[in-house]
Amino acid sequence: MSVRYRVGRGGVGFLGGLTVTAGAAFYSQSNLLFVTVGLMLGVLGFSLGWSVLSLRRLRMHRPAAARVAVGDVLTLRFRLHNHGRLPLFALLIEERPPADASGAATDLPAPVTWVLHVGARRGVRAQSRCRPLRRGVYRFDALRVSSSFPFGLLRKDLLFRRPARALVLPPRYPLRADLVRRLIADDADAGRPGPAAGGGEGFHGLRDYRAGDRPRTIDWKRSARRGRLVVRERARPRSPRLHVRLRLTAPPGALATPEQTGDGQPGTAGAAELRERAVGLAASLVREAHRAGARVTLELDDGG
Repeated sequence: MSVRYRVGRGGVGFLGGLTVTAGAAFYSQSNLLFVTVGLMLGVLGFSLGWSVLSLRRLRMHRPAAARVAVGDVLTLRFRLHNHGRLPLFALLIEERPPADASGAATDLPAPVTWVLHVGARRGVRAQSRCRPLRRGVYRFDALRVSSSFPFGLLRKDLLFRRPARALVLPPRYPLRADLVRRLIADDADAGRPGPAAGGGEGFHGLRDYRAGDRPRTIDWKRSARRGRLVVRERARPRSPRLHVRLRLTAPPGALATPEQTGDGQPGTAGAAELRERAVGLAASLVREAHRAGARVTLELDDGG
């Protein structure tokens, strides 16, 4: 944790006013101006003392960030605990990306949130929200907590090194309700008994009785013939299967995009946008297939 002090937004004007008032007081020897200078010095001293004493025993903890899809709200949660005897007011909390951030992390503005009050020896939960517009891994290096209470003259910054990562998944595209059902309807093996034992209706085989087996699974006729207890095992029906092939390359000139170069070929931005749409469509299809209970295999053809 690192600490930094700086003059607040109102501090420059206040110091300028203090300088002018002090000069006028010494020049005119006016008691009223001297009283004003004293009050201003008291305000400055109180603000300085509060800035030094506050935030000294503030601690922060953050859980792991959740995964979201593109376009959904990414919520970054953390907990503040004030171990000091002074209450804290008007805390500004800002996520700080790494200094070497690149790729998706540069597309996400630093989330900012406010905490109005943290009581003495108490903790609060807070969260900041943002809406990522690009899939990928977003990294956050630290949290900066700032406060210019009470008068905005001085600002104290605390930097907590709390690295975090947020995984942003491809966007969810709405699919037809019967699309997955129609795709897996051609699987001839779907619904047939599989080779593994389970709780289905198909007959899988016989095995010796083990402690804990239900009495109704015992095959009494075969048990009498073999002279020992045997039970019937049922086979699980095979789950429907769906194979998804994601191709992210195309022959030159095969892509029709809104953005094209002068010779009619697709522009770089247009091709990249189509690839992102293809990834999002494949992810939506895989997600719906899993919900339908299908076994999904994904093949990626990205040209190496």
